[in-house]
Amino acid sequence: MMSLTNICKKYSKNIIRNLGYNIVPVQSTPENWIKAMDIRTILDIGANVGQFAMNLHKLMPDSQIYSFEPIECCYNELLANMKHIKKFKAFNFGLGDSKGEVEFYKNSFTPGSSILKISDLCKKAYPYTSETEVQKILIHKLDDFAGQLEIVDNILIKIDVQGYEDKVIKGGFETVIRAKVLIVETSFQELYLGQPLFENIYELLKDNFYYMGSLERARLNKSDCSPLFADSIFINKNKGCLPKVIAGCVFGLHP
Repeated sequence: MMSLTNICKKYSKNIIRNLGYNIVPVQSTPENWIKAMDIRTILDIGANVGQFAMNLHKLMPDSQIYSFEPIECCYNELLANMKHIKKFKAFNFGLGDSKGEVEFYKNSFTPGSSILKISDLCKKAYPYTSETEVQKILIHKLDDFAGQLEIVDNILIKIDVQGYEDKVIKGGFETVIRAKVLIVETSFQELYLGQPLFENIYELLKDNFYYMGSLERARLNKSDCSPLFADSIFINKNKGCLPKVIAGCVFGLHP
């Protein structure tokens, strides 16, 4: 008899295929793959307290890291966590498709905070995200601000902003298409009200990037095993060949 875990895996694979994706098991590790991309500049958009930045620094200690985090308490912890890293700089504001002050829903689980309101689906799937408080934050357009940074190719950009990913891309499109590697948290269901889903992000990027898959962070809804979100990897079509393998299960688009 199949275990519940295997049933969930089989069911989720069928759902993903019905959405128009393939699942391809591969053997490589994310560490080996990302090192081979020869990244020189990292833009960490939605840095929280530096989890991504610290991991990438261990893999690529010579790369310059720029982190963006609008929540003050997280920003301060980010600075503390990265204080010994010379090639690091952080900014206490968010990024989007405009410049100014906006309402922001700070979540008691800070990685779940967003400019967008959280959905009932998200609260049900992750009850610890239910409590929020409204505050004001500053946002900028990446393209307007990029000139103040020393951005050297090859570039890796990570965007994890809880449903605001399309706004970040639109406000920083000229910078985004310079990236060799783009890692975007993409959702398959609406976790934040009015957010783009995977297909909307893919549509924005498909002319300039190949779509590869996830860095082992795909999440399923425990109630029905349907896919909720994953870290989608996009490789610039004009900045190097497509890697043969990548870690985990790759949700590759059908040709």
